[in-house]
Amino acid sequence: MACRGFWECLLKLLNFLLTLAGLAMVGYGIYLFVEWKRSTTDLNAAISDGVQTAVLGRPLLMSVPVSASILDDLPKA
Repeated sequence: MACRGFWECLLKLLNFLLTLAGLAMVGYGIYLFVEWKRSTTDLNAAISDGVQTAVLGRPLLMSVPVSASILDDLPKA
């Protein structure tokens, strides 16, 4: 009988961990959605400045401005 209690406890622990992983995925999805909305508003400002952009993959994923060098994106010291 003690074996049955052990397996029940183990399965409840596994269920709890899977629930936490699922909630973490939902939270990460919300975070990515907020970042995507922020990047599209920043992109609209960049387009209005006349900067050329390149769309990577699906249009919903991301659009990035095309620059002459990767050093343009680094912060200036």
